[in-house]
Amino acid sequence: MRQPLPVPDLTVRRATAEDRVAVDAIHDTTWGGPIVVGHGVAYDLRTLPTLVAVDAAGTVLGALAYHVGGDVLEVVSVAAAGSGGGGAGSALLAAVADEARGLGLRRVWLITTNDNLPALRFYQRRGMRITAVAPGAVDEARRRKPSIPVIGNEGIELHDELTLELRLDGLTEPAAAGRAALRRHVRDGVLDVWSLLGDPADTSDVLRAVAGAVRGMVDAVTGVGEAGLVLAALVARELSVPFVAPGTPVEAVADRRLLNVDAGMAQRPATEGSTTTLVANPEAPLAAVAVLVDQLPAGVREYLDQHQVFVTWVLGGDELTE
Repeated sequence: MRQPLPVPDLTVRRATAEDRVAVDAIHDTTWGGPIVVGHGVAYDLRTLPTLVAVDAAGTVLGALAYHVGGDVLEVVSVAAAGSGGGGAGSALLAAVADEARGLGLRRVWLITTNDNLPALRFYQRRGMRITAVAPGAVDEARRRKPSIPVIGNEGIELHDELTLELRLDGLTEPAAAGRAALRRHVRDGVLDVWSLLGDPADTSDVLRAVAGAVRGMVDAVTGVGEAGLVLAALVARELSVPFVAPGTPVEAVADRRLLNVDAGMAQRPATEGSTTTLVANPEAPLAAVAVLVDQLPAGVREYLDQHQVFVTWVLGGDELTE
């Protein structure tokens, strides 16, 4: 029986100027140069904070470049020298997660491609979960970096990006993560939707919470108000269903289960104490209403039931100001 190769002692530390040649060589072998393109952004790996894994002799066996935005850390590149780097990838990923925890960040995330089956196996075995798939994203990246091949690993056509993340805040349930994200954007008891939409990580958590509550239950999505329409369009994309523009005749959607997103429903006027204002959209009587509260004023549920409106609750009103 074949014996496993010995794994050398590894040390992970920040890259120094003396490591530059070795790190550049790893990036040249892995990516064909220092420029990588992911989720529509071109990164120059030479400009990013970088960790290296070195053996007892000081040989660089792997490198991880990352970017911190808000309270999340993106792993832009993790690459090993030679065939696997003797555990360098595992050591680097563990080290960057520790660094993110030390900075008080909420999660570590990264992008890989649909053909990279070894990477998918590697990341998931280390606690990361697939949170999004972007069909055609690699095709778009190829327009910016023509050297990206059309055929990837195992002869698989290379088209799509997959997002994986490791949560460091313990909020692995979408509803809990959505509630926490919303609370970060409450101003004087009112949800500031524009602030929420300006934070990609928090927006993602809310979208998963809403979509997870109604997945398979709706055929299309519309919205109320400017913020509601923006959020609705994002929810539609998350659910992979059509977005219905304002002004669409009721007859055009009468046979669809329509999700109506009203971001204003999370507002809790101080003059009314804990009462939540909730208004159904009269133009979409068969709508589903995705609200960000779970307490209804007296009589509202009966009204919605009479109008065949399906209601899904994501966030408790009393939780807004916790």
